[in-house]
Amino acid sequence: FKQQIMASAKSNTVRGYVLFGEGRPLAYLYLPIVEGTVMVYEYMGYDPEFRKLSTGAVLQHLAFQKIFASKCTKYFDFMPGDGTHKALYGNIKATRGDVYFLGPKLANALYVSTHRFTDWAHQRVTGTLERAGVKGLLKKRSRELTIPKPSS
Repeated sequence: FKQQIMASAKSNTVRGYVLFGEGRPLAYLYLPIVEGTVMVYEYMGYDPEFRKLSTGAVLQHLAFQKIFASKCTKYFDFMPGDGTHKALYGNIKATRGDVYFLGPKLANALYVSTHRFTDWAHQRVTGTLERAGVKGLLKKRSRELTIPKPSS
């Protein structure tokens, strides 16, 4: 990955941004440029300790100022999924999909059936949590969980 980043930097087909505060990195963005005109929202991360400061949103705003002032790309692709940042900054929606051709094998039928069941179950659970009014609370609580770092 490091070699890929270095090669992309040499060919001017990537942008990277880091927001620093209190002498350490608080958030980062990694944005490759593909097909010469499309910047892709590939990786974004932030230090969970500073979540309440919205460091990812701050970095994204500052990065957009530089990106659009430099006119280094024509399009910005947020990639699939939902997010408030996409609603805030996006102005075009595009339908995307992956197409898979699977032969008539039992393993493929099981894979597709399992996928369909998992998707169905996810929609039912999510719908139930929304109707109960607890989905947002559970999402918030799950984000607040911290994973203990291994001791050395």
